[in-house]
Amino acid sequence: MAKKTKGKAVWLWGSALLFGAGYLATRLMIAFAPGRYSSLVTGLIVLLTIPFAAVTRSVLRGLLRGLFMGFSGSLGIAAAVLGQQQITEVAVTFFLIAASSTLICCAVAGALFAHLAAKRYEQLYGD
Repeated sequence: MAKKTKGKAVWLWGSALLFGAGYLATRLMIAFAPGRYSSLVTGLIVLLTIPFAAVTRSVLRGLLRGLFMGFSGSLGIAAAVLGQQQITEVAVTFFLIAASSTLICCAVAGALFAHLAAKRYEQLYGD
């Protein structure tokens, strides 16, 4: 029973971490480089997704974890963009590009690193 509770807490804190990273990075980007789209936010969220996906040994589970973490990061981006005083067309375009690219990149990274973890596990333990 304690293991399930610990697993749920990890997921909760992980999604909160990615939401916060997406929100904070997007707000900083809007403040210091308005009107520009940067892939730094997406890259940051993908980098934070990798440890959650690399502990699985199933590509499907890695894909699903990547989607979940990418969705949490996309929600952070949405909260930062939609929380502005004045929403412009550039902000809406940024949100659509950032949210879709974050979901896709996190899903691909999750599946890739889950596959690599499975191969590494086979090499180490011959399972």
